[in-house]
Amino acid sequence: MNKYKYIYEESSVDVRAFNIESDIKLTDDEVREIAQGCTLVDNYTYLGGKKGKRFKSTFLGTDYGDGCSTYVEKVSNEWLYKKRLWNV
Repeated sequence: MNKYKYIYEESSVDVRAFNIESDIKLTDDEVREIAQGCTLVDNYTYLGGKKGKRFKSTFLGTDYGDGCSTYVEKVSNEWLYKKRLWNV
C-alpha cells in the first residue's frame, strides 16, 4: 500500500517593541543585545551596565501578525527534506 507524505509549513510575522535608554551611544549590536536581555512580559524593565554606561530597556509588547503564509508540498519516499523558502 502506498503512503503519501507531505510537508506543511506556515509562517507569520510578530513585531516586538522595546524602549531603550542609555547613558552612551550604542551600536546596533548593543541595542539588539540589550533588547534580547528583556523578558517578553509587557512593561518588563531590564536595567544594566556599569557606572556611566547604564541602560534601561522596557518591553512594550507584541503585535501579533494576523495573517500567515502557508506552503504544502508532496514529497516522495526518497526525498523527505525540503529547504525553507524564506528566512525565519
